[in-house]
Amino acid sequence: MRNILYVIILVVALCACNNSTQKDRILDTAESMAVEHPDSAQTILETLYPYSKLTQQQRARCGILLATVKLQQNKAFASDSLLDNSVSYFRQNCDSIELFKAYQLKAYQAMWRGQQDSMSYYLQQSINMIGEGDKTQLYSLYMKLADIYCEPSAEKDYNKAILYARKALTYAETAQQKAYALHQIGACYGFINENDSALVYIARAIDFSQQNKGESNYTTYVLNYANTLGVNYEKAKSYLTELPENSLGKLITLGFLNLNNRHTGIAKYFCDKADSLYSSAPDKYSINTYNSLRILNACVKYTLGEEVSASEGISRNDSISQVISRKEALNSEISSNNLLLQKHIHESQLRTQRKIVIILSIVFFGIILFFLYDRNNKKRYIKIRKELDQIRVNQIELQSIDSENDQNSELTKIWKKRADICRDNFIRNGWMKKLQILEGNDKHSNGSFLPPAERDRLRKQLFEEFTDMIIDIKAAGIGVNLDDLTLCLFCLLKINNTTISKCMGASENAIRTRKSRLKEKLNPQMYQFIFGR
Repeated sequence: MRNILYVIILVVALCACNNSTQKDRILDTAESMAVEHPDSAQTILETLYPYSKLTQQQRARCGILLATVKLQQNKAFASDSLLDNSVSYFRQNCDSIELFKAYQLKAYQAMWRGQQDSMSYYLQQSINMIGEGDKTQLYSLYMKLADIYCEPSAEKDYNKAILYARKALTYAETAQQKAYALHQIGACYGFINENDSALVYIARAIDFSQQNKGESNYTTYVLNYANTLGVNYEKAKSYLTELPENSLGKLITLGFLNLNNRHTGIAKYFCDKADSLYSSAPDKYSINTYNSLRILNACVKYTLGEEVSASEGISRNDSISQVISRKEALNSEISSNNLLLQKHIHESQLRTQRKIVIILSIVFFGIILFFLYDRNNKKRYIKIRKELDQIRVNQIELQSIDSENDQNSELTKIWKKRADICRDNFIRNGWMKKLQILEGNDKHSNGSFLPPAERDRLRKQLFEEFTDMIIDIKAAGIGVNLDDLTLCLFCLLKINNTTISKCMGASENAIRTRKSRLKEKLNPQMYQFIFGR
């Protein structure tokens, strides 16, 4: 029984190890697909749900991977609790590389949750981990810090945004990085109505972008420069002429620029061109572009005497668009989580049903096997009983034979056959094996007897299996007691004196003495049959 228990424990341990290894392979597969196929990687990772069944290391890896692939797909992960476990695990294990990733992902998670201060905290933690060596990473992190304080839907703090953008500028290595940082600084100055500073920084950004005039960033810099209040008309016009002719932003900006400089006719000309271009493909442009065009139309139509900027009426729409976009992403995340939970519940129900079917099948087959086993035992018992009864009949018939020599010879054969049947049944029930194990351990034994309860069970089993043989021994002797019968049965099983001593709780000398006394109690033929074999 103990060996069976060890085997079961070993099988369970192997299954657990195999299950853990399989989950590691799933994580490795998802990690290899995360960059090129983030949607497939997410699907693979969701097969590990519920994540509570993973080990701590697996949960930490899964949290990083799941947040990464969602970020690449621009999906929200505001309700994802795995990242907290990732941060805690990698911090505890001093894994700075993975902890750095976790901090940045926590910053994005805070963005989805609308927690501006938390986002700033995790970005600062990332910066503290880098030190001064990696300028590219420092530039990127400081620019993210600057961006979170001037987003349309955030609680704006343009002074902080300027501060972080200036720090980012000190780590900028390429002309493009410097141009972007300078433009962000200039845009923030424009939002706090420090237009002179705004024009200076945006102009520097344009100068750094002269080699990249075909890129969208250059167009943005020029449009924002031209739309800043107090801009020089000729300088702004010269920048705008470098932009493509089919740029709607350029036409609208030229309209405002000329309107602000009292060139109403020219402003109307650019307004009409912008209207025509917009009408040719209205779905191509955003709501903010449409609002700018609408304002320009109104301004040209009524020819207002005050300066008008294209930024008026836009920031609110930007904020609304961003809020709506994030709300949709959050709703999508909630729906995705609900579907994942429903899938898990459905799969759990299927697993439960399968387990019930398996358990019922096992019980059913167990009942069948038990029925067959019981039936086989009954058949065997009936067969043995018939054999023993037939032997008894033969013995009775033998007693009617006149020749004493023939009678003794046949009687011995009958006893032998009966003893063999009883011994085979004893062996079949497993008791003989226990005696053989005990006999094999005699040379390592310290001479102690079996416990009384064990001795009683063994004697009871002997008497149950050798009942017919006991009848013969009692019939062939006078004054044979229970201990005598037990000794006779052990000798029929060919057990040595040392083992008999342990099983009967008596010394070997006492066993030998009892054997000698049985010579007087049993008739010579029975004594010779038992002890002379």
